Amino acid sequence: MMDKSVKVYVMQTILFGAILVGRHGLNLRPEWSTAVARYVIYMLILKGSKGLCSLAYTAIRSNQPPSLRTVINNRNSLILFAASLLVVLYSEQKLLEEDFILWVIAYLIKKYSELEQVAAIIPYGVGMACNYFEGYLALVIPSDGASFVGFDDNVERYAAKQGVVFPVKKLFIIITKSLHCPPDLKHFNKRNREDLPYLEACRSPAPSRARLELVA
Repeated sequence: MMDKSVKVYVMQTILFGAILVGRHGLNLRPEWSTAVARYVIYMLILKGSKGLCSLAYTAIRSNQPPSLRTVINNRNSLILFAASLLVVLYSEQKLLEEDFILWVIAYLIKKYSELEQVAAIIPYGVGMACNYFEGYLALVIPSDGASFVGFDDNVERYAAKQGVVFPVKKLFIIITKSLHCPPDLKHFNKRNREDLPYLEACRSPAPSRARLELVA
């Protein structure tokens, strides 16, 4: 069964094919193949510039070299670019004509309009994450200035009272792939796998304010 995107692509092909035949008949000009190949190069250059800028931005923010996995995953685009380049070079035509700058301007205008739409839409996952932080973590982690001294201080008191050490001072939020979390974290342990870390559920450091479980 064909995917929806494939069906839409077929419908677009039939639509524009009908417009082309109605406008020019079946008298296709030989130079059209070169023009089409050049326009394919235009589109791939614009698409590739977005990917390269995204990789560069990620590398700058993470202070790590960019990954080439994205480039490898776009093999079809690379093959199409190489084939179109060969067609243009074989026809002894210019690779970039004067209309390329018009393509760039039109592309940037289109992307700007998409940015405004994206900024106005809040993804469902982002909304849930913000709600979890504002409606829960922001209330149970800091001190209330009275009976609850804060999650960090409770962890230190718990460690001193129980004689345990927490080498990592972080709060781990466990989200399973199935979105189901058992009430006891010991259910995550693999049986007969001594080579894997073992989770042991401990008592909550602040049962009156939160049910954040410490894991040793």
